[in-house]
Amino acid sequence: MTAVHATANATATASSSRSSLSAGNNEDIGEPPLSPSEQVEIELSKARELPSSFMSSLSAWWGSSERASVDSELRLLRRLPFFRTENQPDVAPTASNSNPLTARVSQVPIPTPPSSSTRPTTDKRWINTLSISTPESRAPENKKKAVVLTHGYGAAMGFMYRNWQVMGESASEIGRSAYAIDWLGMGRSARVDPKELEAGKKATVKERVEKAENFFLESLESWREAQGIEVMTLIGHSLGGYLSTAYALKYPSRVDRLVLLSPAGIPENPYAPVNSEGVNIEEFEAAAKELGEPQTAAVKGVKAQREGNTTPLEVKDSNHPPAVPGAGGVESGEKKRDNIPKAPTGRSRQLFAWAWEQGWSPFGIVRSLGPWGPMMVARYSSRRFAALSGEELRDMHDYCWSITRAKGSSEYCISHLLAPGAYARMPLVNRVDKLKIPVLFSCTYSQSIVDTRYHANSNTPLSDAADGDHDWMDIQGGRDAVKKMKEAGNNQGKVVEIPYAGHHLYLDNPKKTNAMLREEILAAGKTQHA
Repeated sequence: MTAVHATANATATASSSRSSLSAGNNEDIGEPPLSPSEQVEIELSKARELPSSFMSSLSAWWGSSERASVDSELRLLRRLPFFRTENQPDVAPTASNSNPLTARVSQVPIPTPPSSSTRPTTDKRWINTLSISTPESRAPENKKKAVVLTHGYGAAMGFMYRNWQVMGESASEIGRSAYAIDWLGMGRSARVDPKELEAGKKATVKERVEKAENFFLESLESWREAQGIEVMTLIGHSLGGYLSTAYALKYPSRVDRLVLLSPAGIPENPYAPVNSEGVNIEEFEAAAKELGEPQTAAVKGVKAQREGNTTPLEVKDSNHPPAVPGAGGVESGEKKRDNIPKAPTGRSRQLFAWAWEQGWSPFGIVRSLGPWGPMMVARYSSRRFAALSGEELRDMHDYCWSITRAKGSSEYCISHLLAPGAYARMPLVNRVDKLKIPVLFSCTYSQSIVDTRYHANSNTPLSDAADGDHDWMDIQGGRDAVKKMKEAGNNQGKVVEIPYAGHHLYLDNPKKTNAMLREEILAAGKTQHA
């Protein structure tokens, strides 16, 4: 693709974008997008104010384009003092810094898997990648080990811009390069057909989960091979934490440490009844109904138990553990879980569960709103990114809108991996016993521990509407996982609580999060030299 050297102002850019792309078109990412490296001369305009009226939302929607998407990422990238474009040389060594950092963005091509060989040969795949390296870490003997950061569901690597510099500096201290990637089908990586996530209507729960997981795990493995990396320290937030763990389980020799930031999919579903073998009866029953098969004795046993008979059935509800005499109804030594989501009931539960199983995507709904979409995203941005203000908030909103409006792709993984209520269909707590590496689980303080929270860099309280009271990813799942690891002989698991933050702890309290990341990255270096 020929490099574009644009010098036009924001108005001209928007005008030229509309001449080649229809307004609000969600199908415009059909080839590797223009990289920031191809806009060497561009003078970035400031991000728009968050739309608060229909007309301002219409204007933002009409101005949406591939160029605007590139610009939204560039605004975050250029917060790194050592970011360089393709046509700019690496940061030069100086007398005071002989091993300087250089950050670059590229679209790393990955092969189309054999299972998708029936797709058009023009279908290209790439992983949008931020690399942060030094002359030392780029040396052939050091390229084999790296630190890799992965984002959460429906997000992109730019969400973690406050962590890039510390991650790069810490990695350089142990002779490694650092990377942040967009998962395939999210952010500015290739938007492939979401049908590749589907295992088929007659698939078992296990087959369904493995199909969706492998979509991401194999693309990460292809990216690793393309980069020439042999071993990674994986850092993952939310769904990125879930997938990073699944990758470490499938490719144990490729991961030396896991750092999980408010990871999804760890605990068991406290509302799902299971039998003594750990089978989720409700899912088993649903699968049997879908396949038109007669109910088995196990399902009949559940029905009998629900009717008051004594058929053995274990209902795992860690939010309400068995009462212990003298312990006030809570098992001794166990912290009460006060922040797990409540199970929906009645019609709302049925409607929610139906929409979830049909592959409902919140991003698809926003795209269907057309010119009202930017205003809807603005409401989300102002609430979710309450710890940001001014230019940072505008930049994050613009970036958030640019990835939300893109063609729907791997966002549809959610119903395959998680059951309604956002609990994993195959919880990681039941799989982590196979890990033999250090694993850190981090979440934020729950409401019962911290009642008043503030912006990380000020004395201004966060509003309750900003999800500021607690992290909806329950930290007890991390404690349970560490216990399972210890029982399997791995004493390298630990739980860290980040104060004054919500689910996006890396944005809400970057100081504490970065300190934790630095400690874990440096520890990976000590392990490799031990």
